[in-house]
Amino acid sequence: MRKTKKALAALAIAGMTLSMLPFNAFANSTVPQRLAGETAAQTAVAIAEKTGWTGSAILASSVSYGMVDALTAGPLASFLKAPILLQGAGSVLNADTKAELINLDVETVYITSGTAVISQGVLDELEAMEITVVSLGGADRFETAVNIAKKMIELGAPVSKVAVAYGWKNQDALSIASIASAQTQPILLTKTNSIPSSVKEFLTANEGIVATDVIGGTAVICEAVKSEFPDPTRHFGNTAYDTNVEVLKAFDDLLEYDNVFIANGETAIDALAGAPLVAQSNAGIVLINGAANEGTDYIINQLTASSLITALGGSAVVPEDIMNDLLEAQIVAVTKAAAIEKIESIIQNGDASGVTTQDLIDAGVKDYEIFDGPHLEAYRAAISVAADLALDTTAEIQQMVTDVNAAQAEEDNENAARDYAIAQIDGVTLNTDAPNNTLHYLEIAGVSTTDIIEANLAAYKAAISAAADLALDTTAEIQQMVTDVNAAQAALQE
Repeated sequence: MRKTKKALAALAIAGMTLSMLPFNAFANSTVPQRLAGETAAQTAVAIAEKTGWTGSAILASSVSYGMVDALTAGPLASFLKAPILLQGAGSVLNADTKAELINLDVETVYITSGTAVISQGVLDELEAMEITVVSLGGADRFETAVNIAKKMIELGAPVSKVAVAYGWKNQDALSIASIASAQTQPILLTKTNSIPSSVKEFLTANEGIVATDVIGGTAVICEAVKSEFPDPTRHFGNTAYDTNVEVLKAFDDLLEYDNVFIANGETAIDALAGAPLVAQSNAGIVLINGAANEGTDYIINQLTASSLITALGGSAVVPEDIMNDLLEAQIVAVTKAAAIEKIESIIQNGDASGVTTQDLIDAGVKDYEIFDGPHLEAYRAAISVAADLALDTTAEIQQMVTDVNAAQAEEDNENAARDYAIAQIDGVTLNTDAPNNTLHYLEIAGVSTTDIIEANLAAYKAAISAAADLALDTTAEIQQMVTDVNAAQAALQE
C-alpha cells in the first residue's frame, strides 16, 4: 500500500474527545451550527448575514399561501448574490427585514409575489427607503416561476438547463433548490397532467434550454408531461423525503460535504431562505419532518472530519436530538477515516503488527466477523501484502476479512482432519494391526503425497504396528517413518 500522510491518524484522538467539543470543532468554516431566530423572518436575516452579500435582496412571503411564490427564487438569488428576506401579512414592512435591508445597503429588491400577498403598503415603504422595487409576481405560482426565470435570462444568466417540480409539493422544489442555484438553473413548476401555458411559452421562447431535471415521480408529474420538457431526467423516490435523497445522490459528483445543511420540509420556509447560502457551499439541503429519516441516514455516510452540520431554523423545526445524532455519526466517521488510513498507510510487505481488531471494527468491518488469535495474524499478513490502494475503503477491508476468515476456516478444517488422521495412526497399539486405509491417513496426516507409495503399504502398516507409544504423534514423525520405510524398501529392491 501507499505511504500516505498521517494527518488523519490524529483525528482518532480528536474523535475520543469530540463529545466535549462544540459542533464546529473540526470545521474550518465560519458558518455556525444553527442559523435561527424567534421568527422565520429573523432566521432569514441570520442566513442573509452569512452569505456576505449586499446591494440586492429577494423579498418573499413567509405566509403559507404566499410562500410558494418564492420556492423557485433560489437560483435568481444566487445569480444576483442577493439574500432572500421575508415579509409576513400586513401593510408594514417586517421590522427585522427592514433593519437587514438597511444593514446590507440594499438598493434593489426583487418581490416574488403580487400585491395580493405582499401588500402595496410594503412596496411603498421600500420605495420611501429609496429602494428600487422589481415585481416578479405572476397571475399564479407557475407564471411567477417563469417570471423569475425570465429575469435571470434578462440579467445575463447563462441558462441551458432547467429543473421542474410539481407546483403543490414544496419539498420537491426545495430538494433541488440549492443545487439548481449553484448551477444557474431556473426552477419551473408544473401540474401533474399538463404543463401550464406560461411554462410552455417560456420554453418555446428559449431554445437554448436543452436539458431538464424533473423532480418527483409519476404521481406528481406524469410521464407524458415529463416528455414535453427538453431532454428530461427524472429524480424521484416513493415519498417527498425519498425524492430528496435521490436528488442528493443524483448530483453527488457536484455536491461537497464540508458543510451539511438540515431543514424542515414541512414548514419549508427556512429551507427556502437558506438555498442561496447552501449553494455557496456547493451543498444540498437534507429535508426532515421533525425526526430522523432517510435523508439523515444518507447524509451520515457522507460526513467527514471537516463536515460542519448546520440547522436552518430553531430546535422546534430541527430538533437538537437530530443534531446530536449527526454529531455522533461524525465521530464515527472521523474514527473510521483514521482507522482506514492506519491500515492503508502500511507499505506493501511492511509491518502490520500494530493493526488491532479494534482498528478493523473502527474501519467499519462487522464486529461479529472479526476474530483474535490466528485470525488476527492472518489479517495482518493480508494487510502487509496488499497492493497500493487495495484497502482504502470499508468495503475492501471487509472483503479482506471475509476472505481471510474463509481461508482460516478451510485451514481449521484441514487441521482437524490432520489431527484425526494422526490420532488413528498413533493410536495403533504396539504389535496390533494398522488400519487398512493407512495410505489415506498418511496423506491426511500431512505426509507428502509424492512420498506415499502404494506398493509399500504393508511396510508402512508394519512400521506403525511396531512403533512405540507416542512415536508417531506428529506429522514430522510420521513423515520420517514413511521416508525410512521407502528407503528400506528401495534397498531391498537393489
